[in-house]
Amino acid sequence: TAGVKTPARPGSRILLADGVPAARIRGEEIEIFGVAGVRSSEAERYLRVVRGLRAPLSG
Repeated sequence: TAGVKTPARPGSRILLADGVPAARIRGEEIEIFGVAGVRSSEAERYLRVVRGLRAPLSG
């Protein structure tokens, strides 16, 4: 397939804008693909989001 490849590894993320890859992060490196309407600061903020794991339900 054509296009940039992003390895499926922990820490790799892709930011989509209307279904089109707009930016990606691999480790600490952020790459912006130049999609209209996506600023680098905005892309970095979304790509660096880390969500905590939910605690298992106990019953």
